[in-house]
Amino acid sequence: MPLLSSHNDYVQLMQALRQQMPSLRQTEKVVFMGHGASHHAFAAYACLDHMMTAQRFPARVGAVESYPEVDILIDSLRDEGVTGVHLMPLMLVAGDHAINDMASDDGDSWKMRFNAAGIPATPWLSGLGENPAIRAMFVAHLRQALNMAVEEAA
Repeated sequence: MPLLSSHNDYVQLMQALRQQMPSLRQTEKVVFMGHGASHHAFAAYACLDHMMTAQRFPARVGAVESYPEVDILIDSLRDEGVTGVHLMPLMLVAGDHAINDMASDDGDSWKMRFNAAGIPATPWLSGLGENPAIRAMFVAHLRQALNMAVEEAA
């Protein structure tokens, strides 16, 4: 069972993400970097981003390998008057994509692209697996899947 399989999962994820977010000034936001996918599940990133925007949650979501793309976020945040962002991986571990595509000094990293757009970016290298509330979500989903399997086998 995926982490995001119901509306309530999205709400719980936002609550869990808030626990790991730094204190923000009024003109700052967190930008979460998801992996992205060519699978139809890529829509989960856009859904989460939309929910954050609609609920005035001080964060946005983009994806390295699908939609929403970082350029869309940069344009949108600049239009909102955002003066700084904190970049965080929306991935279980802060691995290659977080280190190289998000936080590095390479010209095409998200950090450097935000900086070049005049929005200073501070990267954080902590994966979702370090967040106790998100680990609890995974455990709850595993229990639910096991219970369903037991019921089907009976």
